[in-house]
Amino acid sequence: MKCYYSYLPATFIYHDLTFEYVDSTMRQNYFWETAANGARVQKVSMGMAILYSPFFFIGHAQAYLTGETMDGWSVPYQFWLGISSIFYCILGLWLSSRILTRFFSSGAVALSILAIGLASNLFYYTTVEGMLGHAYSLCLFSLMLELTIRFYQKPSWRITAFIGLLAGLCVLVRPSNIIIVIIPALWGVTNWQSAKHRFLFWWQRIPKIILMVALALLVYFPQFAYWKYVTGNWLFYSYGHERFYFNNPHILSTFVSFRKGLFIYTPIIIFAFAGFFFLKKYVQTGFTTIVIYTVVAIYMVSSWWCWWYGGSYSLRAYIESFALWIFPLAAFFEVCIKALKKKAWLMFLFVFIFIVHNSFQLYQYRTSLLHWDSMTFDAWKNIQFKTDFPKDRNKHLRAPEYEKAVLGLEEEGKPIEP
Repeated sequence: MKCYYSYLPATFIYHDLTFEYVDSTMRQNYFWETAANGARVQKVSMGMAILYSPFFFIGHAQAYLTGETMDGWSVPYQFWLGISSIFYCILGLWLSSRILTRFFSSGAVALSILAIGLASNLFYYTTVEGMLGHAYSLCLFSLMLELTIRFYQKPSWRITAFIGLLAGLCVLVRPSNIIIVIIPALWGVTNWQSAKHRFLFWWQRIPKIILMVALALLVYFPQFAYWKYVTGNWLFYSYGHERFYFNNPHILSTFVSFRKGLFIYTPIIIFAFAGFFFLKKYVQTGFTTIVIYTVVAIYMVSSWWCWWYGGSYSLRAYIESFALWIFPLAAFFEVCIKALKKKAWLMFLFVFIFIVHNSFQLYQYRTSLLHWDSMTFDAWKNIQFKTDFPKDRNKHLRAPEYEKAVLGLEEEGKPIEP
């Protein structure tokens, strides 16, 4: 998404964080809010730009060496930005595999990585719309898990600092990522007694808490400075009228709605939720953390005014949670492998079927057969196993009523004109 990336060319090429330069270029499809002083304020925070930056500079150097246009948008920049999402996705899955091997067999780990990497919507948001940032956030969440486990093995100042920096970066990438603090706060808490011990643990290490908070704020400071520079205020809400409606979450819709339900369009995740029944047996130290995180994440995601998250493939806002949901998914596969014994190879066939399904569905989405935001049960039923458009396709679609949703009003969709 260009708005995430825009900070980099604006800073290092055009030297204009007011974005006035776009008036004389073709790069005008940004999203921004207008501050009280009339300034343009980029809607999204700059965390993604920080993660893009190593690849931006590689692309910038390549453009210089090869004589390509050094405008931040030519082929070298686009190529290396595409590589960045693949890099962070692979790094995140590699970190997940390292963590999972502490609790599960190699077979369950391999199945889980294949399922999340190729049979879920993560694949689309790594290869096609990678710049939206979900693969990057999954990587950061996986890294937080790794650091947290190491911290409770040896609570050093170095790991404390890394956790603080990482927490700040996560929130800078997506403000809703603030729920990542649940991981270091609760990992290892298994009952009320351990919760009391955890409270005492942190009470005795208040300086470490101060360091974490200070470093998190330090990472976020460039965003404060940007708002101050363009608006005159240290804080600015850049999402305009968009907001959470915590009194009206659409929990079931995010999972089973044919408009965008995760279970409908990323069905492999159903087995992750089935795995919650077996999770405590394998990951006792993280069971409470994963359950509490899941409840909070579902409530937060489903409370956003646009619970279907615009034109997108499946429910993309849950992808960050895959870093934790891969644990119950691995528990599900572990149980199946033990039950099947010598026929455990059938589980790889099982995952392969979901990979094929995901690939075919992605083809339907890329050809607009699977509509980006207006699907219904009848529309979904009419495109199953098809690669061409049914003659009566549009009559089954229902366009979301965005103008109602942003006000917190219920909407059921409206017919699309033929």
